Amino acid sequence: QSGAWVPNAIIYDSIRFKPLEKGSFWLSATPDVPHSATWAWHQRSVFWSRFRDVAHPNRTLIVLNTHLDHLSEEARQRGAYIIKERILKLQERFQNEPIFLVGDFNCAPGHPAYNILVDNHGTHDIWRSSENNNGAPVSFHHWWGHWILSPLGSAGTA
Repeated sequence: QSGAWVPNAIIYDSIRFKPLEKGSFWLSATPDVPHSATWAWHQRSVFWSRFRDVAHPNRTLIVLNTHLDHLSEEARQRGAYIIKERILKLQERFQNEPIFLVGDFNCAPGHPAYNILVDNHGTHDIWRSSENNNGAPVSFHHWWGHWILSPLGSAGTA
């Protein structure tokens, strides 16, 4: 939308990937109400896009991008529950399509919000399971708390 604030943009290679559909939701008690905030210091959201791989037309994938609250543990945990619920709905709707959650989670592995999103039944941390992580606990540029999550069994390279 023109003039809309897009804090969680998904930047992609437009030659390699064709967007098929997109959506957003807010990390609040009313996730379908744009710009709503309940627990967080700032409005927090998730933007998602479904892509077709142009090089492999039978392959599609879904990417979600978020930025969890930096001050409130309660907001991070409640946001994580909303994200997990929405990922489950996307998995049900787009069966067998890999789903990747990226963002600034403002917490490290082992913290409550991380544990809500990463479990042995639905998602795992690609960065931590990658052989290319050079032993670093997170993909970190200076603000501790960036990870890449995907459903178990999804192929991915961090």
